[in-house]
Parts: sequence; C-alpha cells; structure tokens
Amino acid sequence: MTKVIVIGEIPAPEKKLVPIKLLKVLNWRSFCNDTEAKTSNFKNVELITRKYTADGFDLIFCYNDDRNDNNSCALFIGQWNDGVI
Repeated sequence: MTKVIVIGEIPAPEKKLVPIKLLKVLNWRSFCNDTEAKTSNFKNVELITRKYTADGFDLIFCYNDDRNDNNSCALFIGQWNDGVI
C-alpha cells in the first residue's frame, strides 16, 4: 500500500473502516444462500446506488469474472459503509 503525505497538513487520526454489509438478496443465481452471503465470495462488488430504499439501504451488485454471466451474479440490498471488503 502506498502512503500519501500532504506537506503541512495535520494528520487526522486513523479510523477503522466499516466493511460492506450484504443484508438481503434480490436476485441470486449460485454460490450460497443469502444468510451466508459475503462480499468475499465475489471477485467484484459494485455500488449501484446509495439510499436505494426508503430506509436508506444501498443497492449492491456482486459478480465474479463476467458481470453478464447469470450463473455468477447477485443483486443485494445492503450497507456500502466505507466500501471495503
């Protein structure tokens, strides 16, 4: 990882990042059931839109090699948080 330094800037305390959380599956083709859904099951995790639902949850698309392969993709409602796995 590369450290970025801004000369003259007072460093902010490091904060622990909150990972992406998958809550409810909308479309599921393979892998596991939604109670076992983890972002680490996928090679790619994309934020489609923030605050997709009325209660503020995000729409997240997960897939492996080919985003158009119906056998390895899933659409979730979840919390993008800081966008880390």
